[in-house]
Amino acid sequence: MIVWRDCVWLIFMLSSFAIPYNSDGTLRRLKSLRIGTAAGEVTGSAQWWKRKLSPALPAVLALAAVAACTWGSFRLGQTSAFTGFLYLVLVVLAALYGGFWQATVVSIAAAACLNYYFVPPIFSFANSPANWVALGAFEFTALVISRLSLQAQARARDAIADQRYMERLYETSRRILLLDRSGDPGRLITGLIRETFDLRTVSLFDALPAATFQCGQASDEAEQRTRDAYFLGADTFDAQTNSWYCVVRVGTRPVGGLGLNGTAMTSLPATALASLTGIALERARAAQRESRAEAARQTEQLRTAVLDALAHEFKTPLTVVRTASSGLLAVGGLSELQADLLLVIDRQATTLDHLTQRLLRAARLDTAHFTPRCEPALFSALVRQAIQRLDQEADRLRFQVALPHR
Repeated sequence: MIVWRDCVWLIFMLSSFAIPYNSDGTLRRLKSLRIGTAAGEVTGSAQWWKRKLSPALPAVLALAAVAACTWGSFRLGQTSAFTGFLYLVLVVLAALYGGFWQATVVSIAAAACLNYYFVPPIFSFANSPANWVALGAFEFTALVISRLSLQAQARARDAIADQRYMERLYETSRRILLLDRSGDPGRLITGLIRETFDLRTVSLFDALPAATFQCGQASDEAEQRTRDAYFLGADTFDAQTNSWYCVVRVGTRPVGGLGLNGTAMTSLPATALASLTGIALERARAAQRESRAEAARQTEQLRTAVLDALAHEFKTPLTVVRTASSGLLAVGGLSELQADLLLVIDRQATTLDHLTQRLLRAARLDTAHFTPRCEPALFSALVRQAIQRLDQEADRLRFQVALPHR
């Protein structure tokens, strides 16, 4: 019974080091209970324990386990080696879940219990080499395990954060496909990114129209640094404002800059978001080019239809004119001047008829599928044919064709 009381007293004294202290070194006192007179709400020490002492729970549980192992091993007559391994497991657990300082408190308690109860002379804190070796082993284990635990927790937090950012990137890419093509792509993209990633400000510089778009809290500095990211061609991170300024690229070609203000994301999600922005801009421009091409195609179809209709409308009166002039020439009884005038009318009507037929053929070229046939031709022959088609002889005499001697 004396052993149990001594063990409990020793653990209780050492456990006080695991309780949080104030900045001036004084022990934090429990808050007194406060009873609400209006609603009868009771707050006090229970909330204080839950909020303040929960970080020290691994050390408290480990110290209780040290006390239980000490009592059990002493009653069963176990050796110091067996009990030391049990203490080592408890130190490892305290370092894993509580950190280095809580594991240090547990290691000191374990070394003290091991020296007091199991290292001869027992019931004495005589300085023996075994005590210092045990304390050094416990401390080394606490240091190594706590560092490994912190690294593993940091990697786990980074992996969880990256997973969340990847989910948001997927959501952004999915919503980019549903953007309204009729709206301004710069404003739509910045609003979508700010809403998905819950950012303070999103700035986008589009190099093609040399325009900057912002969504959120407007900032001249963010706008300028977004432009600088494009002109300098480098991604930068501002730790003071938690802001990324990335180059927006399509492939390897820079097309703008992207500013993300109020985020703690790493480089990988930031550059991936800039790439998505470049794809969204290129997709919007492709849609605009497609719209312009469709409008040009419809305009060409309208022009072809108008030409076809005009050619048919011209052909009908020209046929009547040619018929009337040919009939008058066939009837005869005309003077020489009248006959010459009718010949001019008939000749010009024939020319207009040929032009109308060419308009009809040109209209059919836009709708028909044909394969051009290449034939050798002399350029001089083509020039002569063009000259001979001139009506006035004076015009034909103005041109001279000279062939080089072979």
